[in-house]
Amino acid sequence: MVKESTFAKLFTSKIEVAPLYMGYNSKDEEIVIYVKETGNPQHEKTQRKYGKLLEKSRKNRKRHRAIMAKIVAESIIDTWKGVLDKEGNVIEPTLENKVDALVSFKKLFFEVLDFASDSSNYQEDEDDDDDIQEEEDDVVSAEDATEKN
Repeated sequence: MVKESTFAKLFTSKIEVAPLYMGYNSKDEEIVIYVKETGNPQHEKTQRKYGKLLEKSRKNRKRHRAIMAKIVAESIIDTWKGVLDKEGNVIEPTLENKVDALVSFKKLFFEVLDFASDSSNYQEDEDDDDDIQEEEDDVVSAEDATEKN
């Protein structure tokens, strides 16, 4: 058995829900989907709940995708903001609306699933200050560039 190791730090999520930025809506408001990581307890429970239906639907792509969308809507998408209909009205993040969006927009489904599958999206950014300092140290000023050795 592997004890505390670098794997623990790499694969132990610290953030439960992470924002997936999708762009801007017609009112120039940011569209953000708040996404839970795959493998979270609710996700595993929901997968078990729909497991038999998934197996039965393997040969019917449309039905299979609808069931997968329901799993993602129930257990991966927490909420969203900035999602509007054609008239500019807010679309509430109900289960029905989440499923409808995931079924209607295949790219959205895969974008959410890819994001949720990337454990780095759920880690706290502990090294941000170090990265900024390193970048500042690497900057060469005009004076440094013209200085003769």
